[in-house]
Amino acid sequence: MDEKICLIDLDGTLFDYEKQLKSDLAALASPNDPNFENLWQAEEKAPWLKARMNLIKGQPGWWKKLPIMKDGEVLLNLAKDIGFSCKILTKGPKSHPQAWGEKVECCLERLPLENVDVTIVGKGKKVFTEEF
Repeated sequence: MDEKICLIDLDGTLFDYEKQLKSDLAALASPNDPNFENLWQAEEKAPWLKARMNLIKGQPGWWKKLPIMKDGEVLLNLAKDIGFSCKILTKGPKSHPQAWGEKVECCLERLPLENVDVTIVGKGKKVFTEEF
């Protein structure tokens, strides 16, 4: 029988990167800052916002403390329960190398990882896989 594989993204599926980043940006906002709903477009339009985002994401422990997304946790558990071999995938940002280890720590501490792999990629290449 062929192995059934379920690929699950870490940011935006298991952990709420965008919610945390928006919350942290709001804490640094001035009263006259525009409200950006789409952070990716905002980075292009507002270099000062990109600098704030880099400041936030560069804090030690920031990636490790991302809030878990309950629906993502349910998805992971359901996929495991019905026999999928689960693979958590995430990109390791080159501008924040500490994020690589923190993403693995985040998974280790807060997800049921028995028989689950965590793979971090960089520049389109697989560079790290941890099997649990």
